[in-house]
Order: sequence, then C-alpha cells, then structure tokens
Amino acid sequence: MKLNTKILCCRTNSGLTKEQFSEKLGISCETLHSWETGESEPTVNELIHIANTMGVSADWLLLDRLPPEQPAKNSSPSNSAEGILEKITSAAEQLFKKYGWISGIFVSLFGLYRVLSVIFASITTASSIPSFALTDGMFVGIYGLYVVQALTGVAIIIGGIVMTIKLKKWCKSNSEE
Repeated sequence: MKLNTKILCCRTNSGLTKEQFSEKLGISCETLHSWETGESEPTVNELIHIANTMGVSADWLLLDRLPPEQPAKNSSPSNSAEGILEKITSAAEQLFKKYGWISGIFVSLFGLYRVLSVIFASITTASSIPSFALTDGMFVGIYGLYVVQALTGVAIIIGGIVMTIKLKKWCKSNSEE
C-alpha cells in the first residue's frame, strides 16, 4: 500500500472528512488532497505528526506493510451520511482511475448503435418517404438526412476510440501497482 493510500485509510477509518482531518493536522485541505492523491508527500515532521495523531507508527506509513488495527473512532461516526458519501466518492474515484477507459468503449458502442439504427431506418422507411422541404423550394432527400446521422454516429465512434486510448494511458499512469 502506498503512502497516499495509507493517509487516506487513516482518515476514512477515523471517520473524518477532509476538512476535519486537515484541521486536526493543522494543514490546508489542498495539502491533504495532494497527499491523498499522491501529487505530493508530507515531510518527515508531518509524517510523525500524522502517525502520532492517528495512533499508527511512522514506519507503517513509510513501509509496505499490512494496515494496523483500525485507529480509535472519532466522535463523528463513519456511518453518517457524510461518511458514507465520502466512502462512495473515494471508491468511485479509485474505480475510475483503474477502469475509466471503459467509458470510452461505451461511447463507441453508442456511436455504433446510432449508425446501425440509421442503416435500419433507411432500409425500412426510406422508400415510403422520398423527400421533404426544408425551406421554400428546397428539398432534401431522406437519404441525405440518413447520411448526416450516420456520419454523426461515425464521429461518435471515433471520439469513443480516442477517449478509450487517452483514458487507458491516463489510467495506466494512475494505477497503484
């Protein structure tokens, strides 16, 4: 387990919000956020202060060991709505960091669905509706509209593929292995 995960674990096990935990440590919420996301790390003195405040050892924070027994619970229960919301948010963030690239696949599948539905619609309805008027004297064949819709679907597919590739690289750089 990495240092940032251990700091997050200490905070969530104690049932504290980011604001409460940063206040208890005497730091800003932004500093705590950067520690929990791994953007920066606390100094040695700050590590010792975290360890003393949370009832864990400094070497546990620094070394790759199993978590100690949970620190004593704070007066604010972790089963409160705020604590549950914080846990859900944290879990969703971790899932997105690991599997967020899958959302690009869903976007591509939506584009494919759109293209296939346009093809199906053109096969089933185009012969019964030859054209319609957009403005006075200007007619557009229904196939022209189908082409526009199909091209939109293709653009969505391409966007989904690009999104998948970019998010896969981002997720790989953010994975905690």
